[in-house]
Amino acid sequence: MPFGFAYGLAFFARAATARCVWIAAAILYYSPSRRSRSAPMALAMAATFPFVFAYQLSALPFVDLLLFLAIAAQRFIEPAQSGLVHNPIVIAAIGLGCTVSVLGFVDGWKSG
Repeated sequence: MPFGFAYGLAFFARAATARCVWIAAAILYYSPSRRSRSAPMALAMAATFPFVFAYQLSALPFVDLLLFLAIAAQRFIEPAQSGLVHNPIVIAAIGLGCTVSVLGFVDGWKSG
């Protein structure tokens, strides 16, 4: 599975979650006693998108460096081997990308 596919899948899963939160905010808006909760929830969800992308862009040089080091080490150690990724550097790079995305989501939610 290519990395771009996994990123696209995560993006669409996050967009679907955002739609569910916005639908819940819309339902809360029609109840007068809960109307005060709906606007902050919708704004917080909308604020997560730019924060996640900003955090991912700030981590991009480090993730690229880790992936470059992993590819270089893989070519040096096993030049003709291809298959499942067991390289801990690649796993760390993917973990760094996921961690940064979650941190961006949390900061975006707090600011919204």
